[in-house]
Amino acid sequence: MSFLIYPILFFLMLIPTASSFVFPGTALHEVTLLPLFTLRRSANQNELRYEVRSTPAGFKTDDPIYVYWIMNAEKGQQETLTGMERRWAYGVSVREATPTEVTFSLRALPDRLITVKRDGDRTHALLTLSGELSELTEVFIQTAGEGPIPKIQYVKVHGKTWPAGTPVSETIRRNE
Repeated sequence: MSFLIYPILFFLMLIPTASSFVFPGTALHEVTLLPLFTLRRSANQNELRYEVRSTPAGFKTDDPIYVYWIMNAEKGQQETLTGMERRWAYGVSVREATPTEVTFSLRALPDRLITVKRDGDRTHALLTLSGELSELTEVFIQTAGEGPIPKIQYVKVHGKTWPAGTPVSETIRRNE
């Protein structure tokens, strides 16, 4: 019997182990969500979080930006955006996505391009604020009126100049 075991053991050593193959769900395909900025509204305490999907190979190029609610006015639970919110109010429009850079705009601010870049282990959402390249930290929307589509009075965008880190903000008023 032992004469059969040695050839079998030798054959098993030649077969690659499962860890040398790439399977979906393994570390090579893991998606990590990296925070970019938040969006708050005057209507309530709920906030939106914007994050970029990343893998060990870089940013995901298909659907790279993930947006979700934190329902602070309730129990602080996380909720997804509705289709209407994603298309018309709080979603994003991705212009270009590569493993090293993602460029997109907010539906609420379609003329302001935001570029996501990685600097070592940090990720930055960069845009121009008050004429200076800045890292976006927060967007605040002041609304008036009730109902499903309130009137936007202004949008205040907060950030830090890049790379100096000086606080900067800009108020964008809606054209009547």
